[in-house]
Parts: sequence; C-alpha cells; structure tokens
Amino acid sequence: MHLPTRGALNSTIASVLFIGASALCQTPGRMTISGVVLDDSTLTPLGNVNVFLSETTLGAGTNDSGRFVIGNVPPGSYDLVSSRVGYRPRILHVTLSESGAREFKIQLRPAPLQLGEVVVPSPDPTLWRKQLEEFRRLFFGTTRNAGESTLLNPEVLDFKLDELGNFVATAREPLEIENLALGYRFQFVLIQLRNDSHGTTTNVQGMIGREQSVGSSRRSDVIVIEGGLRFTELKTSDAKERRRWEKNRREAYNGSLRHFLVSLFNGRLYQEGFEVYRVPVYPPREWVVRMPTEEKDLLYDGQRPGEKVLRFEKILEVEYPPGPLERDYNLFAKKDAPGQTSWLWLNLPSVTVNQRGMIKERLATHSAGYWAWKRMADEVPLDYEPEGD
Repeated sequence: MHLPTRGALNSTIASVLFIGASALCQTPGRMTISGVVLDDSTLTPLGNVNVFLSETTLGAGTNDSGRFVIGNVPPGSYDLVSSRVGYRPRILHVTLSESGAREFKIQLRPAPLQLGEVVVPSPDPTLWRKQLEEFRRLFFGTTRNAGESTLLNPEVLDFKLDELGNFVATAREPLEIENLALGYRFQFVLIQLRNDSHGTTTNVQGMIGREQSVGSSRRSDVIVIEGGLRFTELKTSDAKERRRWEKNRREAYNGSLRHFLVSLFNGRLYQEGFEVYRVPVYPPREWVVRMPTEEKDLLYDGQRPGEKVLRFEKILEVEYPPGPLERDYNLFAKKDAPGQTSWLWLNLPSVTVNQRGMIKERLATHSAGYWAWKRMADEVPLDYEPEGD
C-alpha cells in the first residue's frame, strides 16, 4: 500500500481470489446453479460435499444423491469449490453471464493416505505451538480484527520447512474460523500457506487465494495463501452487536482493493474518496514525480456485459484519505504513517474486472503498502454491500 511520504514500506501484498454461494430468495437478474458431485473413479454420488462460490456467502451441501442447488447468484466470474474430507478439493473457474440456470457435473478424486493423516503425538509440541502462532500471524495479520479472529480447529494443520527453509502450512480438513469483529464464521479450504523468504516482490497472486510479499529494502518475503473461502454470517439478537459488525465491515471494506475496483468500475473513484497517481518505481523515492491519473485512462470496455478491462503502464499509487489508520500499522511500517496508501501494478498487459471488484485472471496483479498489511481477518464477502449503498 502506499504512504504519501514516499518512504519505503515494509510490506507488499497481491490480491486474493475466492468464491462462495448460498441459496436465498431469488432476486431478478440472479442465477441458480446446481449439479451433482461424484467419486472420480466409481462415479458414485457423494453426499456431504461442501460446494460454494469462493469468497462469498453463497454455497450448499450435497444430499445423499450428490445433488446441490445454489440460488441467488449474481452474474460474474467465480471459483466453484467442492470439498469433502477424504477427497482432494476441486476448484472450477466459472463465468455466469446470464440470468437463468447452470448445471455442473463435478468429480472428486480420493485423497491418498499419508502419514500426516494419522493422529500421532507431536515429536516437539513446543515447536508446533510456535509454528501455529506464526501461521496465525501470517494468515490473520496484526490488525484489530485479527485479535477477534479465532481458528477453531488448529489440530488439522501440519507445518514443515521446505528444502529452501521456507515455512509451509497445509491442512488435512477445511479450517473453521470465527471472526467476532466482523460477525462472520468462515470455512477455508487451505491448499497451502507458504512464507517464501527467498522470493521477490514481483511475484503475485497464486492460483486460488492471495499472495503477499512482505519485506523491506534489505529483505523481501513472499506469503502465498492458496485455497477457497466461504463466509457464513453469525446471528445475534443484540442490536448493538449488529451495529458494531456493520461498522467494522464497512471499515474493512472502505479503502480496500475491492472497494477501489468497484468504485473504478462504477465511475465513482474520486467521489468515493480515492486519489490515484501514476509512478515509475516502487518502493517510492523522494525524487519521483507523481502523475495524476483519470478513470478513463485506466478502465476500458470489456468483451462481456458486466466486465471491463483494467490497463495501465508502470505503477498506480492509490491514496484513501478518508480511511483511519490503526496504531499497529504505524508499528508495522516502522514510521508514522500519514494515511492509507497503496501501490498496484499488473503482471499481465491487462486484466478483466467485474462489477463486484473481482479480477478474473490469475497471476494478474500485485499490490503493496496498506493493502499488504490487511489479511484474512479483514476480508468481507464479494456479495457484501455496505448498508445504504
């Protein structure tokens, strides 16, 4: 993310792509998707499979016949995730461009038995607990919301160091997480979290999920989080608690990369409070001349309705003056941070953006600064819309 002082930040982050789905009363212009999930080798229908559109609240479980139905799905591009214990997760990239219905046939492959799936006493429980704390820090981040986020089933995690000495975490079952700051419980099908201390800040977004580079001028770490994420709203009868959740959700959304992309898509970038400049280098330097950039120089018509093309040269420096700063970010940046600032650049000549701020292509973007500091504890669903909007 970015700081107006142009000083080098200690953090960069590439964006995340997830998907998820939930059946509600059908809204005009929305779709219903359905299908069947089968065993890859026997073609036997599989019940109790969690099928969802990643990074949303939309999803459903399969019945005994392997069938699922997900309603009220907005048009757009999604990752359709299927997960069941004992099987490898399956992720399909789908584009839903018309109202109506879509049918899917999904086959899951049994997961091979591994020693790691056998419950055995840890040879070094103290080391495992330290690794768990490292995982929590990398996964949730260090924001206020991270302090109210709880991993409910840490026992499904396995940790190791790869041949280069990088920290790697995998999970034998989906992670169950409760975020009491935002009022969500979410399930994360973790394929891999890797802290690559030998990476470079030019690497970006993994297949599914997000890749973050966190470093300084002396060192550059790359954090890769791959997986699928499904949100479920927590229920409360406490009106004060509901207001707190909505306030925290709005603050997590405001100034985020998705807020930036949604505002750009709708032609409201500057009305929403963003300031955008083009710069030639990152980390920023005092001598750099920032060129103000207009929306018409960034976004172009796409090939499908509901999609546009984001294209620009060099690097965007994005300021969000209305956004407050948390005290812990000043500690993270090792300086007094005057405001929310981020940097964004493309790893492809252009990328496709939809109206919900989702980028279609993988390995597409890289961002730095304040966006890098925000991690899973500050995620809101793709189908989240601030009240009053």
